[in-house]
Amino acid sequence: MDWIENHGEAFLSKHTGVGKSLHRARALQKRHDDFEDVAQNTYTNADKLLEAAEQLAQTGECDPEEIYKAARHLEVRIQDFVRRVEHRKLLLDMSVSFHTHTKELWAWMEELQKQLLDEMSCDSVDSVQALIQQFQQQQTTTLEATLNMIKEGEELMQQLRDAAMSTNKMPHCSSIVHIQGVLQQLDEAQGQMEELFHERKIKLDIFLQLRIFEQYTIEVTAELDAWNEDLSHQLSDSNSSGVNSGGGGGTSSSSSEDIGLAEQRLKRHAERKAAMNNMTYEVMQQGQDLHQYIMEVQASGIELTGEKDIDLASQVQELLEFLHEKQQEVELNAQHTHTRLEQSLQLHHLQAEVKQVLGWIRNGESMLNASIVNASSLSEAEQLQREHEQFQMAIESLFHANSLQKTHQSALQVQQKAEMMLQAAHYDPEAIRSCAEKVAIHWQQLMLKMEDRLKLVNASVAFYKTSEQVCSVLESLEQEYRRDEDWCGIHDKAGSSMDGEHLVPLISKHLEQKEAFLKACTLARRNAEVFLKYIHRNNVSMPGASSHSRGPEQQVKAILNELLQRENRVLHFWTLKKRRLDQCQQYLVFERSTKQALDWIQETGEVYLATHLSPGGSSEETQQLLTDYHHFRLTAKQTKEKVKLLIQLADSLVEKGHAHVVELKRWVSTVDRRYRDFSQRMAKYQESLERSLGVSSEDNKDLELDIIPASLTDDPEVKLRDPNHEVSEEKRKSARKKEFIMAELLQTEKTYVRDLQECLETFLWEMTKGMEEVPAGIANKEHVIFGNMQEIYDFHNK
Repeated sequence: MDWIENHGEAFLSKHTGVGKSLHRARALQKRHDDFEDVAQNTYTNADKLLEAAEQLAQTGECDPEEIYKAARHLEVRIQDFVRRVEHRKLLLDMSVSFHTHTKELWAWMEELQKQLLDEMSCDSVDSVQALIQQFQQQQTTTLEATLNMIKEGEELMQQLRDAAMSTNKMPHCSSIVHIQGVLQQLDEAQGQMEELFHERKIKLDIFLQLRIFEQYTIEVTAELDAWNEDLSHQLSDSNSSGVNSGGGGGTSSSSSEDIGLAEQRLKRHAERKAAMNNMTYEVMQQGQDLHQYIMEVQASGIELTGEKDIDLASQVQELLEFLHEKQQEVELNAQHTHTRLEQSLQLHHLQAEVKQVLGWIRNGESMLNASIVNASSLSEAEQLQREHEQFQMAIESLFHANSLQKTHQSALQVQQKAEMMLQAAHYDPEAIRSCAEKVAIHWQQLMLKMEDRLKLVNASVAFYKTSEQVCSVLESLEQEYRRDEDWCGIHDKAGSSMDGEHLVPLISKHLEQKEAFLKACTLARRNAEVFLKYIHRNNVSMPGASSHSRGPEQQVKAILNELLQRENRVLHFWTLKKRRLDQCQQYLVFERSTKQALDWIQETGEVYLATHLSPGGSSEETQQLLTDYHHFRLTAKQTKEKVKLLIQLADSLVEKGHAHVVELKRWVSTVDRRYRDFSQRMAKYQESLERSLGVSSEDNKDLELDIIPASLTDDPEVKLRDPNHEVSEEKRKSARKKEFIMAELLQTEKTYVRDLQECLETFLWEMTKGMEEVPAGIANKEHVIFGNMQEIYDFHNK
């Protein structure tokens, strides 16, 4: 017990630490082993004492209870000491193991760190995969070792705390702190290693993707090279086959088989092109993704270099550029080959369409040659016209067996396809031109024949229809012109004003009728000429048709002769009616002018004479009356000239022979008698005024007429005057000329006013107040277009 108290407890109290290094831990372990060897003697002595106590208690020489109590106390004390010694032994063993493993782990990490920092050398996918597998094993081993060390350290610290608690003492703080420091260093080292592992993993992953991309690039390049060589062979084969097919012009019996073969070749080419494009696209997309990934990794601070210190991104970019150039090269050849195959297929289709269209055109020509009959009447002409329309519809409705395209549309499509193929730089332009020319020539020939036939049929219908209509119109006009009508009598019965305006539309209509039927006759003769011309042309273009044209030619000539006779008769009767209308108009104008003169004599002249019967009461008043007389005489002279012109006009009309001779003589007699009486009374009044003033003048007879109406020389009511006053031939001609001028002026003035009224009421009203929309170009421009037309109309209409 003394040794345990003085030596054992002192040793245990003195040596509570477990060492801060492997060397110190092993020294403490060696010292503890020596202490255990020394303590073993104490353990042996204690065992012997316990055995002696057992024997002594059994002998009874001493009190057994005291002996057992002392033995029990010794046994408990020894067991407690042994437990503490063994626990101390356990702590030292754990410390030695912890420091040993820590040293080994540090060495492993340092070696592994050197390996991770070294540059990788891997030239194949397998080598990179092997490095990845090795890397994964190293990472797993390092992680497990670190976790085990942390676990050992934590268990060692827990044992130190448990030992201190069992002895009710403070744990050895420096040892715990040291172990915690070691564990913290291990944790930091593990973090650094994780960073290295992460960086190493990224590099290995990039190298693996790079090697895979390189391998795919080599494979795709080989495929592209092989396809490029195959395309060159196809191009050379198509050149030779294109020359051969171009010379054939699409007349081979195996054209359908050629089209099928060309379609198969084009389909296979398109499928392989799509497959190569997809494969190249996938590899290039993989390279672009890898390049972007490398750029992102380098941007994060990780250095990536390959062999010979070449940047990995540059390597990937070079591979991408190389692959892109190779693809462009092959794509160009593929496109060229595809174009050539398409052109070959288009040529075969064009040749097949040309063959079909030519067959349809020949069928149309056969149908056209079967109908060569010419018409001899309107009914036959209309029947031929309907038959030709049906034939034309049949020509246009010859359907393609598959695509349901009409003949002329197919011909146009052939021309358009040929033009498009030539514009697209086809490799065999001569064959295309040959196809287009064949269709164009045959179609043009068919169209010319159809056009000539159509012109002939239309000309026959036009001639027979026009001739019938013109003959019917001429017959009705002849009957109308034969009727003897008195338009002046109709006018008098109607009770309208005697100005002849109702005859103006009749005369205009009569003139228009002449122009219309003359134009109609001219049109009929022109249609006859056209009909005969196309008959002759049809005889030339269609052999064998001359035998069918003799009857229609004779029929046309007979109709023209009849038309000419009718036209001459109608012209004769038209002239007679025109003369009667003109005479009625002349008479009405003469009658109106005569009534105006008589009205002036009655309303103005007679009123003047009735209010001026005698001279004035003084000379001044008489002088004023004479002056007023001279002024009034000027107006009377105008009436004199008008009466003179009327007499001359009546003489001229009667001399020519007029339908209203009796009426003309009656009016001339009346106006001559009334005016002569008025002029004589005016002369007497002048003489009375002059006599009252004591003056005389020789102009008191200037109001008297100096002519005698020749048309009234046989009338007993007219008294012949002095022969010196007879009208000469020159004055008669002058009177006739004035008559025509007056009539023409009156007629043109009325026509001009009527045209102005129609223009204003029709065009100006529609432009300003009409419901129709005015074009934008002339909107709001009526003042520019019509000007002062309204003012002109108002002035002339008065």
